[in-house]
Amino acid sequence: FDGRACNCGGTGCWEQYASASAMVKDYNRENHDNQVGDSREIFDRYHEGEKAAEKVIKQITEYIGAGISNILNIFNPEMVIIGGGISEAGNWFIEGIRKSAFRRAMEASQKDVEIKAASLGNRAGLLGAAAHDFAGTESG
Repeated sequence: FDGRACNCGGTGCWEQYASASAMVKDYNRENHDNQVGDSREIFDRYHEGEKAAEKVIKQITEYIGAGISNILNIFNPEMVIIGGGISEAGNWFIEGIRKSAFRRAMEASQKDVEIKAASLGNRAGLLGAAAHDFAGTESG
């Protein structure tokens, strides 16, 4: 509520806290002399034991988990699939999100819910576009 400005024109949107681009902005905001260009660099630094990367990754798992807990409480889905670039970080990252979500969600809402990474990771949109059948469309 009344949080960070979003590209959509709103404020406080989940995307501004729980996305790969938000993670990069948060990391660079705190580490002026050691900037990164993408989330992969942060994950690499995390695996090297860098404290700043650990802090940002812990923070984003909490943000993503908090948003998912709201989804669980409102919609009670059977499954939540995490996509985009951060979905390729590994099971340890998804497990951090899962723990954050289940810590916040109502007990009844988290029963039998599966939270997992998208099997196509960040390639889903590209593969979908490549598979699209343009035969029935008119060329302009």
